[in-house]
Amino acid sequence: MLANTAQPRSGEEPTYTRSVFEAVLAGMGWDDPFKAEYVCSDDGARVKQVDSAGSLAWHPFCEVMTPGSPNPLDEPWLRFPFTARQLAALMTDGWGYFIQEKYGDWESGPDEGELRSIGPLGGKAREALQAAYAAYRQAVEMAPRLDRSLESVASGHTRRYREARKAAAEQEQLRKHRHSDAKYTARLARVNEAVADLGQAMTEAQQAAALAHTRWRRAMVQHLLLPIEEVSAECFDCLILRALPPDRRAEALHQTQAQHAFRDSDEGKAHWDLICEQQKVEAELRRWQLMRPQSVTEAVLHEARLKELTAELTAISDGMLLLEGALPAAASLAPSGSSAGADAVPDYALLATRDQLVAAFGSFGLKPTWFDELGSHQWLLGARKWRGQGQRGQGQRGRRREPLFCPFEVMTGLVGKSRKSRLSTDTGWRVLEHKFPATYAANSRGDPREQTG
Repeated sequence: MLANTAQPRSGEEPTYTRSVFEAVLAGMGWDDPFKAEYVCSDDGARVKQVDSAGSLAWHPFCEVMTPGSPNPLDEPWLRFPFTARQLAALMTDGWGYFIQEKYGDWESGPDEGELRSIGPLGGKAREALQAAYAAYRQAVEMAPRLDRSLESVASGHTRRYREARKAAAEQEQLRKHRHSDAKYTARLARVNEAVADLGQAMTEAQQAAALAHTRWRRAMVQHLLLPIEEVSAECFDCLILRALPPDRRAEALHQTQAQHAFRDSDEGKAHWDLICEQQKVEAELRRWQLMRPQSVTEAVLHEARLKELTAELTAISDGMLLLEGALPAAASLAPSGSSAGADAVPDYALLATRDQLVAAFGSFGLKPTWFDELGSHQWLLGARKWRGQGQRGQGQRGRRREPLFCPFEVMTGLVGKSRKSRLSTDTGWRVLEHKFPATYAANSRGDPREQTG
C-alpha cells in the first residue's frame, strides 16, 4: 500500500491538517502566482490547471505507481491529513517545487526568515516544513547520487549548438530571404545540415541529464512515501541494501545507523583510536617476530620485547571490549547466521580470512596491505566480523587467531567504494558464488544477474 494513500497510524509520525498546509501556502505571500494554483478541500490539495504534457506534468504518485495503484489524476497532490515526508515528496518537483523555492534550498533550509512570514499562528506549519526538509535530507542519504555534471554537459552542448546555429543562419542570410519560400527553405536546410552533429550531441546530452534526474527523483520519492521493503532495489545508493532481500533491509539500515551513531560518539572515537594503536602494535609485533637473535643476550632482549608487545595488545583488546559494550548488538553488520559480538564465536562457514579474500579478489584490486591499514579503508573495517584474539595461558607466545571478514561485504565494497577496483557487479557475484558458496547462499536473493536455465 502506498504510504501516501493510507491514513497515517497514530504514534508513528506526526500528521498535519488542511489548515497547516493552507498556512504554508499563505506564507508564500498574497501575490505569489503559484500558491493560487492550489485548491484545498477536505480530502486534500489539488492543482487548478493540470499540466498534463508540460514541464510541471508531475505528481508524487508518478514515482510509486504499480498495478492496482491509484491514478495520479484522481488523487490529491497532497492528501489530508499529511505527514512531513508526504509534504517533502510534494515539494520534490512539479508544482511543489515552488513551495520549496519559497522556503529555502534543501541543503540548509527552511530559511528562518521565510518561516517567520507564516505568522504567529503558524507554529504547526513551521514544524511541518522543518520536518519535511529533514526528511528530504534523510532520503538524499538513501538514494543514489544525482550526477549534476550531466546538466552542465547538456548546457554546454546547448550553448554550442545555439551559437553555431546563429552563426550559420547569419551566413545563409535567413532573415533577408525569409519572405522567399524557395530560397528560405533551401538556406534553412543548409543551416540544419551545418549544425546536425551539434544538434545530435545536444539531444543526447539533454536526454542523459533528464534520465538521470528522473531516476533520482523516483528514488527520492520512493524513500519518502514507501516502506523500505517496497522501495525498488535500484533506488538505494548502498550496494548492500540494494542486494539484500527486501525483508532484511530495515534491520540492515538500523544496524548501519547504530554503527554510525557509535562511531560519532565519544566511545566510538576512543574505540577508533584503539584500533589505530592496535594496528601499530601488531605491525611492530610482526617485525620482532621476524627477527632472528644472534646471541644469548639478543635472545633475552627479543623474548622480553615480544612479551611487552603481547601485553600491550592484550591491554588494547581489553580496552576495546569495554568500549564495545556501548555498541548496541544490532549495530553489528554480520551476515545472517553469523555472530559478530566481541565474545561470540564466529560462524566460520560464512566468513573468510584475509588470505582467502586476497586469493579470490586479489586480481580485481584487493591488496593484502589494505588489511594492515584498515583505518584507511573504512569499508573493509566494516566488513570485519571477528576481530581476532590472542591465545593466553596456553604456552603459545604471540600466536593469534586471525580476524575474519564477510566476503559479501568485501565484494560489495570492492564494487562500489574502491577506486582501484576492477570488479564489476556481475563478476563480483560470480566470484562470491564460486569461492564462498555458503556466504553466497545466505545472500543469493540479492543477486542481480539474470537467472538462466
